[in-house]
Amino acid sequence: MTEIRIYIAGSDSLIEKSDKILDSVSDRYRQKYNELKMEQQRSGALAAALLLRFFAGIGAEDEVLCNEYGKPYLPGKPEFSISHSDDFAVLAVSGDQPVGVDIERIGRVTPRVIRKVSHMDAASSSELDLALEWTRVEARLKLKGTGFYADPLKYEGKSLFYSSCAYDGHCLTCATASEHTVTVDRVDFKIEEDSISYTTENIIGKDIQT
Repeated sequence: MTEIRIYIAGSDSLIEKSDKILDSVSDRYRQKYNELKMEQQRSGALAAALLLRFFAGIGAEDEVLCNEYGKPYLPGKPEFSISHSDDFAVLAVSGDQPVGVDIERIGRVTPRVIRKVSHMDAASSSELDLALEWTRVEARLKLKGTGFYADPLKYEGKSLFYSSCAYDGHCLTCATASEHTVTVDRVDFKIEEDSISYTTENIIGKDIQT
């Protein structure tokens, strides 16, 4: 059975220490940071880069590659997937088995949006159910490695395995092609003049299958 470790980090205070962070992360995320215009997106990129450095072993010396659809990967490193929403960044790490992960704020996804990507009965669905369905769609497309280059209405991923949970007003889902167990850790980074450190807190244990 595949073991999935998910790490979630807040990003709202990282922008103030961007120079220190960018010196320690992969070039792909330095470039991404410089390309982004919105402060919240830039903060999310910083948090994602730190999660990759500390929990997937991808640092400043590593050249992150992308497939033809833009999915990042690095030969010789664990399989991983990244997602951002508001002030959160999420990393899922799964060893040698591909994984897809997504996070979305509950209340943001509308029935109109869901109808474009899913066959669910959106009109009678709650805000939580809409967010859950959206994250399942995104997670399976990330697992597939295509993102929305694939038509989500044609690729339903019925044989996949999902785990989902709610956290701080957001819905989080990961998808794999085989059965898995999941742990979710909250990560808090501490950026100092001469070091970057972190603490973790387990917020959800193994039994979150849906």
